[in-house]
Amino acid sequence: MDKFNLTELAIVRRWLNHMQALRNSERMEIECGDDYAMLNNKWPRVQELKAEEDNLRGQIKFVNELFVSQKNFEEKIDEQNTTD
Repeated sequence: MDKFNLTELAIVRRWLNHMQALRNSERMEIECGDDYAMLNNKWPRVQELKAEEDNLRGQIKFVNELFVSQKNFEEKIDEQNTTD
């Protein structure tokens, strides 16, 4: 697996959070703003958006774990460099 630095992981994390917020906003607009979503065939899109949000949540969790792992790794290296 490729190693990513903290800056790259932070960018990916921020992008994923933004994408999740966009999906949520679009879904809420349909669910709450359109009383006839089921009648005018918008409801399948709501289901797609929910699935995308769930997928993004999993990706965000994975990136957060990578971020913490990389942060701990970099802190250990910095600690070793200062003690040497």
